[in-house]
Amino acid sequence: MKRSIAVILMIILTAGILAACNQAQEDAYVTLTGRFLKSDITDTVYIITDDNMPVELVNKSEDKELFDGLYNGDRIEIKCSPVLETYPGRTDVYKCSFIEQGNIKDIPSEVLTRLRELGRIK
Repeated sequence: MKRSIAVILMIILTAGILAACNQAQEDAYVTLTGRFLKSDITDTVYIITDDNMPVELVNKSEDKELFDGLYNGDRIEIKCSPVLETYPGRTDVYKCSFIEQGNIKDIPSEVLTRLRELGRIK
C-alpha cells in the first residue's frame, strides 16, 4: 500500500515538473509587431519593430516559405526567440502573421539610412 502511494506521488511530481518545463519553454517566446523589409542585396529579411528597431529574421519554422508573399512595408506579427542585443538585432522566427498591406514609405527613412550605412540594403 505504501509503495502504491509512493508511486502515485512520484507520477504526480513528475507530471508537475514536466508541465512547468513546458510552460517555461513557451514563456521563452516573444511576440513582435512591425514592418517587413527584405534586403535588396542579400536574402536577409527584417522586421522594423514598432519602436523603429531593425531586427534580422532567421526562419526556424518548418515552413520554408514563411516570408513568401510579404512586401516591404507590410505590417506583420512574429513569434520568435528573444532578440539578440546586436545592431541590427537578430532573432529566430517560428511563426509570422500578415496584419496589413504597406509599402516602403511606412518604414522610417532614418532606419533605412542606418541600414544603408551598414551595407545591409541599397
